[in-house]
Amino acid sequence: MATDNIPPPHSEMPDDTPADTRGDRRRRELIAAACRLLADKGFEGLRVRDVAEGAGVNIATLHYYFPEKEALIIGVVEHILQSFIASNPLHQKVVPHSAVDQIRAVVANQEKRIRDNPETYIILTEITSRAHRNSAIQAKLAEMEAGWRAFLGRLIVAGHADGSIPSHIDPVTTASLLTAVIRGVNIQTVYGLDTPDFPSIIRAVGRIIGASED
Repeated sequence: MATDNIPPPHSEMPDDTPADTRGDRRRRELIAAACRLLADKGFEGLRVRDVAEGAGVNIATLHYYFPEKEALIIGVVEHILQSFIASNPLHQKVVPHSAVDQIRAVVANQEKRIRDNPETYIILTEITSRAHRNSAIQAKLAEMEAGWRAFLGRLIVAGHADGSIPSHIDPVTTASLLTAVIRGVNIQTVYGLDTPDFPSIIRAVGRIIGASED
């Protein structure tokens, strides 16, 4: 699995770099190395010594920043979730006019996001599969899911206001359904289980939210 979208480690730092900046940078390098291993080998192949080697440090340095393997995993989870949210086009101030167009844009953009950042989605799926065995990971994912449901719910309410979504469409239930659709499409695409027809999916999403097909 190619990992071109995950930044490579850089072990050399200028002597005049402040200690806290060097520490933040080293932490990012270790997380990047862990991400590369997760994308290539999954959790079964994640070894802290390999992470340290991939970041160009010794095992003692890794343990300084991440005393336990689980702490490193949580660092990866936080990084991936932040990257996933930041890549949402609606966080990049490219916002279509109506609420229903914004919902369609969220779904339509999944294909490009997966194509441009496949490793992020592979790692996110790996993390999700581990969540039921790790309460800390489960809590992080639940926080992200709640954020997405709230975001989509607000868009549906906005659609009630701007007339693009009928008032009888329940924002809570429909946001949960949309979240499940997006997650399912992501999994199908990442693992090659299907090749989603995004135009058809967008039309189906429009029907879920009661929007006209224009």
